[in-house]
Amino acid sequence: MPRLSLFPLCLSGLLMAGCAGPAMNQAECQYADWRQVGYTDGARGALRTDFDRFREACAEHGVAPDYEAYSAGHAEGTEEFCTEDIGYTKGKSGYSYNGVCSGRGADEFLQGYRAGREIYSVQRDMRRLSSSISAQQRQLEKLADQVATKEQQVVSDQSTETQRAQALVEVKELQQRIGELEAELLANERRRAVMTAEYDKVRAFYRERYGY
Repeated sequence: MPRLSLFPLCLSGLLMAGCAGPAMNQAECQYADWRQVGYTDGARGALRTDFDRFREACAEHGVAPDYEAYSAGHAEGTEEFCTEDIGYTKGKSGYSYNGVCSGRGADEFLQGYRAGREIYSVQRDMRRLSSSISAQQRQLEKLADQVATKEQQVVSDQSTETQRAQALVEVKELQQRIGELEAELLANERRRAVMTAEYDKVRAFYRERYGY
């Protein structure tokens, strides 16, 4: 089916999704190219039920949008959207699929989407783990500063025997916590190395298939 041109409806003063809010004036409702609007919505993966927002907006002006034209354009737009390559790109970006595709288009889109989603999931988990590692490193620095402060209290001429004894106890407690945290950090760094290797493997596999 021939592709409709993506005429910039916003520049022509007509509403299209993403260019304006749901409010439409009477002229926009009367003269909008509803086939083009439907195509644009379909090509970006919007559900056909999005037409309801146009219907509600135009009802305020006593105008009924052309659903048949919108629906025809939407069907053509989804043909552009429901492909394996688009699914792969959307999956990699973390896009939440809304079920807009059907039939063979759904099969093709989902094949790419699941591949892209696998990459996205590994990247997301790596980011979360890296964030945890950074937090642990900052905590270790903070604990090291606390140990240094307590050790100064131990050797300070201004500290009493009681204060020195208490500072020594706290130093031991801090050092114990540092040891525990260092073990946790080491485990997480090893996990990240495993995840990085997994990501590289998955990425290489799909790059060979999709080219990126």
